[in-house]
Amino acid sequence: MASSPHGLGHARPQHRQPLPLQFLCFVLLVALGHSERLRALRRSAAASDSAKTIVLLGGTGAGKSTLANYLAGRDDVFIAGDAGHGVTKDVKVVETPFFGQPELGMARLVDTPGLMDPDGFAKDMEQWQAVCESLRSTVQTATALVLVLNGAQTRHTEDVRRVIKQIRESFGKDFWRFLRVVVTRVKWDSVKQQAEGDKKRELFLDVETSVAGQGLLDPAVKKHISNLPIIGVNLEPDLMYDDLREDEFEAKDADELEGYSLGEIIRLDADLQAKCREEGYSSFREWKRNVKGLKKMFKGWDLQHMYQWGTSWGSNNIGRLEDLRHGLCRQETVLELQPTSLTGETHRILINAVTIDGLELGSARYVLATDSTVSRIIEQAVRPMRRIRTLHSMPRPKGADSEVRGWIKDITLFVGSQELITDKRLQEEVKQMLKPPRGASPPSELRALVEWADNSPPRNLDPKLLRICIEQEDMKAADSMVKDRLTQASQLAFAEGLESHSLHKLFPKTAKHGAVWSQLKALALQEKHAVRSSKSFQQVLEEQKEKRDVMTEKILHTRDELQPFLDEMKVLASQEAEESATKGREIVMRAKNQLESVRASDVIRVPTEIPSSVSELASFMRGVEQNLESVGMNLGGEVLGVDDLIYKSRVLKGVYLSVEPKLSANDMMQL
Repeated sequence: MASSPHGLGHARPQHRQPLPLQFLCFVLLVALGHSERLRALRRSAAASDSAKTIVLLGGTGAGKSTLANYLAGRDDVFIAGDAGHGVTKDVKVVETPFFGQPELGMARLVDTPGLMDPDGFAKDMEQWQAVCESLRSTVQTATALVLVLNGAQTRHTEDVRRVIKQIRESFGKDFWRFLRVVVTRVKWDSVKQQAEGDKKRELFLDVETSVAGQGLLDPAVKKHISNLPIIGVNLEPDLMYDDLREDEFEAKDADELEGYSLGEIIRLDADLQAKCREEGYSSFREWKRNVKGLKKMFKGWDLQHMYQWGTSWGSNNIGRLEDLRHGLCRQETVLELQPTSLTGETHRILINAVTIDGLELGSARYVLATDSTVSRIIEQAVRPMRRIRTLHSMPRPKGADSEVRGWIKDITLFVGSQELITDKRLQEEVKQMLKPPRGASPPSELRALVEWADNSPPRNLDPKLLRICIEQEDMKAADSMVKDRLTQASQLAFAEGLESHSLHKLFPKTAKHGAVWSQLKALALQEKHAVRSSKSFQQVLEEQKEKRDVMTEKILHTRDELQPFLDEMKVLASQEAEESATKGREIVMRAKNQLESVRASDVIRVPTEIPSSVSELASFMRGVEQNLESVGMNLGGEVLGVDDLIYKSRVLKGVYLSVEPKLSANDMMQL
């Protein structure tokens, strides 16, 4: 096998049976004088005589199963899913060589269902209790607990804090001695890893302080947390599967890597990182960026395979899994997974979130313990409720305090009618629930009373209108109602037909919320019926009827007084109309007779149809008059002979002289 001067090369796999990797490393390290590395390898081999039990814990979809496959050097040990979607439903235990290479030792990998479940804290608790029971009965001891965190999810610090505290309370403070942390889906160089690791250690110290109590932190525990191993890796699925890995190598012209197994590329990356550290660089990318001719240098060392790997996949840092393996193999003590470490006195209870008007906003199951706090219950059980999350996401009203979250000002816990203001009062209630008096049953639910923020839409809405918005999961409709000045359900009782365009114009913003608008139609009918059947409405209706009767009597009295005058006026009007009709007929007849006499003289022709109406006759006569004037004008003109006609007409003159003049419009008229 060709190697670099530093002894960090890997041989390309051959078709013949290879010598054991541990033996080759032994010979190489002796030849190069790496005594310290040799001693570490011996310790690792000694520790590998028995399988190391590694319990993988973490959030749903964080990559626990994928990490387990990488540690096994195989793609078929556990079923891996996508980020955010958990696949593992039960605890699964598989014993396999580290990285698929028996010379590196045996690993007993324990994959568990994910915590931080999307279904909420109650689901988490159910799963965690099942995990604890399985670990107690089937696993019993653990070399290490590996917490797997999704580095792509940067906004879930509180969820991480809750999970860590939950595990810590189950296993006790010795838990920190056996904890390892792997952050997936990140590409940290060594500097970034140190910085991010320090942030996580501060978070873990804060968790331990909250469990142990302020000022009661064990110095030994603090030291363990301060030195807690935390690594960041990017575990690409394509590199985990043999066929996909070969396709990747071929696509990126990494022919030197063809035939490498998953375990071999993990070791290759580990050697590359060691070489980078020797040269004083935080990553291969930094080394390549700052050193010209690096490719030629690697070629001279006969490390083309390492260069190809570092160029395309070095930033994934999967070689850090070798550091994880090395540390696990050196671990000599184990954590006893005893029942007392996994269970405690708890009481399962239902938490209902309601408004001051009794509107239900959601419910959740929660496991109360003697150290439960008011803020923890609200944060873990109430705020994650879907409707509560929606209300928190609404814009904070103008003038509201900075502590106000969305439209919610405050949430208060009650057991019965007793307000749980302080943690001490809550814990007293929990103790009574855990050990109720003989013959008494503990309460089965808590009530979380939601107080609306000042100037928020829900605070200004009739509960009937607000209920529709809540049930239809459309809180923006509440804002639209307030903007449309629809704040009372009784307003709908006096709206004429919710289908009319006028109502859409009256409440234009609310009308855009289809599901809410449909419910408002039904509510309008109910409100209209309620108003009409109410005692106050009936009383007003009776008063209106009395006023109507009085007004009707006055009208009838007035009509009786006016009737004689009206009758007289009708008679006079009838007489005048009859006289007018008679005169009209006389005028029409006279006009007809006169025109008939004119027609008989054959001097001028007049229309044969003469109107019988006086008004139409006047218009008719004006038309006859105009015709007579026209005829008179024509008769009064000059009498022309044929010569004059020809002379005055260019057309006729042209015809007479056998000339074809260019005709004008006037010529055509004369012709």
